[in-house]
Amino acid sequence: MLLHRMRPDRNDNHDTWMERNAPRLGRLTWVLTAVTLVALLGGFHPSDAQRDRTILGATVLVALVNVPSVVVIVQRLRAGEEWGELSGPMLGLLIRLVVAAWVLRFAGTISHEVPVG
Repeated sequence: MLLHRMRPDRNDNHDTWMERNAPRLGRLTWVLTAVTLVALLGGFHPSDAQRDRTILGATVLVALVNVPSVVVIVQRLRAGEEWGELSGPMLGLLIRLVVAAWVLRFAGTISHEVPVG
């Protein structure tokens, strides 16, 4: 019989879907950010309006894939865990969001349109 977890839960309950998959979904931040940057730097050469829509879409997707991490952190805080026990997940979330914001902001400054005049 395969065990789906290696460590016992804090109340010997099974982890919820969100607790199991929040780290995996959070790691999608790196993929979304990298794909957006590569596509805008040299892949598609979009117009400025298309670039802005792409950045907006990527920003929304980055926010959505990180919502489960925020929910799990809040649930664990409400369950009585100490701030120190959650410093790893909170730091990971903060790093993902700061790096994604910086990279997407940089990608939003790239223009392939030639100014006329």
